[in-house]
Amino acid sequence: MKVLLIDPYTPYGKGLNTGLGWLSASIKAAGHDVFVLDLNNRNIAAYQETLKEQTLKFKPDVIGINLQSTTYPIVMAMFDDLAVYYRGVKVVGGPQMAYEKEEILKHNQNIDFSVVGEAEESYVEMLDCIRLKGDFNRIDGLIYRAEGKIRINKSRAPVTDLNKLPMPDYRLFGVKEIEVPYRISTSRGCPYRCVFCNPFMGGRWRS
Repeated sequence: MKVLLIDPYTPYGKGLNTGLGWLSASIKAAGHDVFVLDLNNRNIAAYQETLKEQTLKFKPDVIGINLQSTTYPIVMAMFDDLAVYYRGVKVVGGPQMAYEKEEILKHNQNIDFSVVGEAEESYVEMLDCIRLKGDFNRIDGLIYRAEGKIRINKSRAPVTDLNKLPMPDYRLFGVKEIEVPYRISTSRGCPYRCVFCNPFMGGRWRS
């Protein structure tokens, strides 16, 4: 399958999206064709023309958009714009989904799937189910529409062995030479449970 992942523009910080780096590499390793449209580092706030051009050019089966608290309005507008000319599957994921969960599907009827939590495994399982017309009910961390209702699967357990994940491949971002800041992830999780933090950060620290 062909998958287009999108990192929307935000005025609050630049840098390659490490999460999409891990996710896109996992999708590619599973045999799918994937491209990351990085609107943030390309500094494209007026995304409409670029989004339509890349969608019609790449012809993806699935489009996934990364959601953060600072990008909520623009992500909702993107899904509305896509609904005009794109008939494929539309997915939302990212750190803000720890709070939004099924509410985002209630808010925007143009979203088909919501991936909650670490997505490297659940996203690939979702793509396989779409391709094979399988049962989405078995995929942990997935929220989706079925028969006019919103279905909420059980939470996805964090990835326990980070070494089995493929390393991020920023060539999938269309980047030949990295000229912007990006993080190097050496661990996930946090042993503390601060009340103001993303709940997915709590729990066992994994190196």
